[in-house]
Amino acid sequence: MGQLTRDQVVSEGQLLAGRDDNATASNSWLQRWLDSVAASWAWPTLHDEAVGIVITAGTASVTVGGGSGGITPKLLKILDNMWLYDSTRTFRRRLRLKHFIGDPVDRIGATDNTGTPSSVRVKQTTFGTWILYFDVIPNQAYLLTVPYIFLPATIVSGSEIPWYPNDETMIQAVAFKNLEFYAGKDAPQTQAAQQQLASLATNDRSRYGTNPGINDNLILDPSVFKTRR
Repeated sequence: MGQLTRDQVVSEGQLLAGRDDNATASNSWLQRWLDSVAASWAWPTLHDEAVGIVITAGTASVTVGGGSGGITPKLLKILDNMWLYDSTRTFRRRLRLKHFIGDPVDRIGATDNTGTPSSVRVKQTTFGTWILYFDVIPNQAYLLTVPYIFLPATIVSGSEIPWYPNDETMIQAVAFKNLEFYAGKDAPQTQAAQQQLASLATNDRSRYGTNPGINDNLILDPSVFKTRR
């Protein structure tokens, strides 16, 4: 997360483009840009996990995201590391995620096909809301853990600090949209601003878009690769 509020980002972005009279439109442009980049990369700050989703016996599916299943934000992606467990934590099982059209047995199987689920298929019903179909109907009550990537809520106040990690990039995004609107997309200054924005965004992905614990250093197997002398 950056340090500047939305109003500060918009103000500096307009000034960079030689404007100071288009805050309302700039707010909208910044929000659309933030939503777009949120969906374009698996930013660590947008990763979260819902724990303890109640699955009652006989439930063939569960809906999550967008206010359903106890998950308020809209979900961009369901991640393949779900866990099913009981209330005593004496049983737990990892559920594998399958493509929705890959194995429709759960949709056409008999209603008495009960047991302990081992996989789920997911389908996005509306933007941000997903249905999880179990491969078998749960034979008892379980709890479910669902990891996901979410879309941050729309900024409603100019005093809010946007989720994006680099203030400079957001300022450049506002400047680019103002130049595009006033000077036109083919103007040299607009194209230069667009190239600068693309460069900043690319650098942000390598600086801020890597999950903790991922080593950037390539380790070679010493039994295969020898040190050059």
